[in-house]
Amino acid sequence: MASHQPYEAETLLHPGSINNPATVRSSVAASSLGAPNSNYEGMRESQYSSVPLNQSFDPYAEATPSPRGTTPAPYQDDPSTEKVVDYGEPKSNKRPLLWTLVILVLLAIVAVAVVVPVYFKVIKPNTNIAQSAGSTGGSSSTGAAQPTQSSKPETPEAVVTGGDGSRVTTESGSTFVYNNTFGGFWYYDPKDPFSNKAQAQSWSPPLNQSWKFGTDQIRGVNLGGWLVLEPFISPAMYEPYMNASVPAIDEWTLCENLAKDASSGGVAKALEEHYKTFITEEDFAQIAAAGLNWIRIPIPYWAIEVYPGEPFLEGVAWKYFLKAIEWARKYGLRINLDLHTVPGSQNGYNHSGMLGPVGWLSGTMGIANAQRTLNYLRIITQFISQPEYRDVVPMFGIINEALINTIGRDVLESFYLEAHDMMRNITGYGEGNGPWMSVHDGFDPLDRWTEFLPGSDRVALDAHPYFCFGDQDTGAITTQTNKPCAARAQSFNTSMSSFGMTTAGEFSNAFNDCGLFLNGVNRGARYDGTFGGYGGPTGGANACVKWMDSARWSTAEKAALKQFALSSMDAMQVRPQPLFLSHHSSPHSTTFSGHGRSVNPPHGEPSPRLSGPTNSASKADGCQPTHEKQSAHAATPLPSADPSPPPKPAAPEQAPSPQPTRPHVPGPPPRSTM
Repeated sequence: MASHQPYEAETLLHPGSINNPATVRSSVAASSLGAPNSNYEGMRESQYSSVPLNQSFDPYAEATPSPRGTTPAPYQDDPSTEKVVDYGEPKSNKRPLLWTLVILVLLAIVAVAVVVPVYFKVIKPNTNIAQSAGSTGGSSSTGAAQPTQSSKPETPEAVVTGGDGSRVTTESGSTFVYNNTFGGFWYYDPKDPFSNKAQAQSWSPPLNQSWKFGTDQIRGVNLGGWLVLEPFISPAMYEPYMNASVPAIDEWTLCENLAKDASSGGVAKALEEHYKTFITEEDFAQIAAAGLNWIRIPIPYWAIEVYPGEPFLEGVAWKYFLKAIEWARKYGLRINLDLHTVPGSQNGYNHSGMLGPVGWLSGTMGIANAQRTLNYLRIITQFISQPEYRDVVPMFGIINEALINTIGRDVLESFYLEAHDMMRNITGYGEGNGPWMSVHDGFDPLDRWTEFLPGSDRVALDAHPYFCFGDQDTGAITTQTNKPCAARAQSFNTSMSSFGMTTAGEFSNAFNDCGLFLNGVNRGARYDGTFGGYGGPTGGANACVKWMDSARWSTAEKAALKQFALSSMDAMQVRPQPLFLSHHSSPHSTTFSGHGRSVNPPHGEPSPRLSGPTNSASKADGCQPTHEKQSAHAATPLPSADPSPPPKPAAPEQAPSPQPTRPHVPGPPPRSTM
């Protein structure tokens, strides 16, 4: 619909476009613009003329007004004037015409002499060469007919997928070669950006097929230090302010220091540069190429919002989480999203955003901070449960490492129940309806969670089995390779059978606490006796120097560290799978492993033990013998769908097995390939 000009625009048109000046409307005084006036006997005065207002323009008038008036008299001879000269017939002079013809002929001869040689020597040979080259090039391979001049060249189709050795174009336009010798392939079609056709490896289902918890093996890596800046993973961000008047010891004080430091460019510039460069698309491709199929992404609550007075960078981390989803989709990786920080701090550790007292479900603002957290859990759940994202983000860790000894078990379990009900009211019940809900064990033994949330829908238990933060083992690493199996295998097996889905969301190959800022900025290490308040065994002064420089490690020590990793992976997995040990490392982060069943057995039935034979390397390290037994229940198909919440199960007629189990939660049948 054509736009309507303002009233003034219609009345202030160029004078030449007005047919009837006398009827022109204007809201502006005519005297101010030289507008048309009907009092000048039908003659219009131009607003662009220098003629006085009271005088009409006469194109035949002289520059100086004539005393005879503005209309000149017709031309006539004055009979009173005598002729001074008697003119005769003019004589014709033909010489100028002759010279003109001669000059034109000479110019024509010169033009012919110049143009003809140029055409035959330069233009025509080049034209023949071009035609010959075009004919040869068009028929060299296919013999297809050449397009005419009116034909438009076809735009080549963009490459949307590839396997080992293919070239990938990133969103920034850069390229790299995709190396994946495990049968994986990437897939990205700009015309269909939510396509889930990529596959990380041949043994991992593509994203458009259901992940079978309890059958498919989770092998993952944490992207720690990326969107939540932990000092020991991202020390370069903290080192400039480690000796400031208020040192940067957590992300809160880091942001305060960045805001005061003009050379940093400010909080937004410094942190976004970190987000942009610390993890890139190529890292995701390399994760798939290493044989891994899941990534755990810690995310801060300030990715959603901040309250007044909080110095964190608001909202920008969310943009990079969206990039992570896009890259994971492109390379066939699944995401375990972890809310790593909450308002008030759930544990008082630096990676919660604030080092200090616990202010979540504890203290004056504890309940208010918990209510605020529920709102963030709701926002995230609604987002990742959408059809575009649910197959890429099948697991959501709702609170990282809430400190159960400070908060209290009853209080923490009540919050988890509230979060579970809120999430399932959004997603619905049963497999395929939103993500698994993962809860951390609060650093309590796994067997204390056996009867947690009976009848709940798809709840996983998350453990972080570290060795480095307790009493230090100062013995040679070659004597410690059995520790993970001895300390972890039995508890994980028991939790898998009595509770259900149990994952190791974080674990590390660190057998001591040597590492820059590992215990906090400027806090030292237990292993060399520099950590305040520690009174356990130490390796003596400067004992950490060797273990912070891999060039000092012997071949035997490197082999022992590999066996330590093998033992850890074996202790926390329950099915036989290739381990690809040489690839389970990342320069930025620790790894996580996980496993479990998708639904629990009906109440009263024996619990499946999703375990299998260990590999020979780890068996030599002494993992539990029960780990070699595999139950026939491991491959039990999923029950039929039931969209309603499960009723509380009736008590069985006979006494249940002494080993407590969780009631059955119905779920839908496996989904077909999209």
